[in-house]
Amino acid sequence: MFQESELDEHTCDMDAPHERSSFWGRGTASESSLEGVWKTLWTGVGQVSQRMLFQSMFPTSLCYYSVQEYPGVQGFVSLTVDDAPGQLGPQASKIDDVRSLLAANEAHATFFVISDFVEGFEDKLHQLVEDGHELANHCTSDRSFFLDWEGDFEEALLKAERTISAICPPERKWFRAPKGLLSVFMMRALGRHNYTHVLCDCYANDPEIGDAEFISNHVLQSVESGSIIIIHTPETGLREWNLNALELILEGLKLRQLQAVTLTELSKKAEEGGRNSAPWSLSVFHDTEAPIANNSTNSWWPSLGWSSYDAQAQSSTNGWWPSLGWSSYDAQAQSDNLNLGIWDNVGDLHCASSFFDHEPPLLATDTANEEAQSLHHSGIEGGPSEGSPG
Repeated sequence: MFQESELDEHTCDMDAPHERSSFWGRGTASESSLEGVWKTLWTGVGQVSQRMLFQSMFPTSLCYYSVQEYPGVQGFVSLTVDDAPGQLGPQASKIDDVRSLLAANEAHATFFVISDFVEGFEDKLHQLVEDGHELANHCTSDRSFFLDWEGDFEEALLKAERTISAICPPERKWFRAPKGLLSVFMMRALGRHNYTHVLCDCYANDPEIGDAEFISNHVLQSVESGSIIIIHTPETGLREWNLNALELILEGLKLRQLQAVTLTELSKKAEEGGRNSAPWSLSVFHDTEAPIANNSTNSWWPSLGWSSYDAQAQSSTNGWWPSLGWSSYDAQAQSDNLNLGIWDNVGDLHCASSFFDHEPPLLATDTANEEAQSLHHSGIEGGPSEGSPG
């Protein structure tokens, strides 16, 4: 849709300074000194399975739907657009260009909205919804809430929810933490308000890398049925390259016979297609069983093989991932964190650690906690979790 000559008209002056940049120091054309470093890093990331990597790093988040477990997602992926509708205001907006690209490719997307950016965009957001796209919660501002107290984050979460619901009440409650940083406090607040935290298995660090072809190639080499893609909202003067990257991604999805849909559409496909049983997982303890701390809440154990983990609170999907060594789990869901990847050499084994196949520890009920404790002591972790995805 956008030829190179046409894009030149929309491209900002590559040498012009701009007061806005990304959280990590990029996002504008003038701040490009680290692009080579980022490309090298993300090329390395591309050599491993992003699906496995992201789910192991963020085990309590929805990163994808496995087609082996949810056959209904065959041929479908979810396209998600962050930082909508844009932080530089309507005068810099490229929402109409994004809408045109999506319409031309018969694609739908979930737009993660930062509520402080909404003023002046109300009509355009209504148009997105009328086109069949959906709006989701990306909180109130483009900053990390990782260090906020629980009440402060909850207040911001609900403020953003009210702003988004005034445009169109969401059918399902999706949330993505700004900067991808999710704390225990944030998880508890999300659980109380029935949000599912969503990340991805296809991402190319597009705020830092201003190369549309690199971004699209990186995404497309990772994408498969059930994938969740992240790309950030392009604006005049901020991440403009993402408009061209989005076009290339959509073209690549067509060639792979993959249809881009919203998160809600993908979760419904998963539900409608049914859920296949996943193999049981075995957690291997020492002969003396896993040591228990004096307060009887923290258990430490080595876990071998592949394990499944219910990645969403309340309902959800199982993610499969590799992990090495020792893992910890605090059975008191209201008090502590979980740790994956406390690395320990286990010969040549690449191990997987899993907690239990019910609800995530930090959003679990007391009953689930008791079940989890029983399962840990027995050394056998149960079969697939119950409930529907998303």
